[in-house]
Amino acid sequence: MTSPVSLSPVSLRHALTDLFDDEELRTLCFDIGVDYDNLRGEGKAAKARELVAWAKRTSRLAEMEATVRRTRPALGTVYPHERVQDTGEYPATLPAPYEQHIGLGGRILIPGVRVALCCLAAGIIIVAVVMVWGDPLLQMVTSVTAAATPTPTFAPTLTSTPRATPDLTLTATPLVYPVPTLIEADIEGCVVDLKWNWTWGLGEDEWFALRVAKVPDVPRSFVWLKGNAFTWVCTEAGEYTWEVAICHGDPSAGHCSKTDGSELTVSERGIFKFEGCQPPPARP
Repeated sequence: MTSPVSLSPVSLRHALTDLFDDEELRTLCFDIGVDYDNLRGEGKAAKARELVAWAKRTSRLAEMEATVRRTRPALGTVYPHERVQDTGEYPATLPAPYEQHIGLGGRILIPGVRVALCCLAAGIIIVAVVMVWGDPLLQMVTSVTAAATPTPTFAPTLTSTPRATPDLTLTATPLVYPVPTLIEADIEGCVVDLKWNWTWGLGEDEWFALRVAKVPDVPRSFVWLKGNAFTWVCTEAGEYTWEVAICHGDPSAGHCSKTDGSELTVSERGIFKFEGCQPPPARP
């Protein structure tokens, strides 16, 4: 059996919008580890668009497509331009001119085909009646038809001039990153444990930039890392401020900022006071 053709991001967005309701889309986000409420935009269409943008940015389009295909086995190899061939099912929503014209075992009948079938059936009935009753009935039908047929009149045909279609330029909506949430610093002896929460997953070229400074200095990048915790051995007593930024680029740069576009988002600043290296509390 031929493997399904991978969906483009546009087709995947259409599939999410057309085949999932709000609750099903929320469940799909949960299954792939995305917070639905943190997706930008209002309404199912906007959420679906931002979900596909996130999957493309984090190189998880194939994983999302596999999840959609498991949830919707009737999804065709190319959506929405082809119907499903292996199951014989049709998309949940048919185009407007066809949704009221289904018959003959589920096949779509356009209005012109239905009229042609009706005329064919009427012709067969007339031929059968003539064969049974003979020429008198045929002469009667012919005379009635001639009397009822109006004389054709000719009217001028109006042709419309097509209008030029303006070119539309699509502008991508910038992705808004959620802000990391700092957890209170845990200090024991000379060791300071700094932890934070973030609801998204980092892309391949994205990092947590931990910034620490002693008051009143401005926090600067201390270390770039992929995890959401860092253990620091502090040697100088005092009050410190710290924050966590989401940055993209090369960790060897050691810093990122809004001015050069490498800083994607940053947390609020936290404060902790280091009293100096204290011996651990005595055990009872």
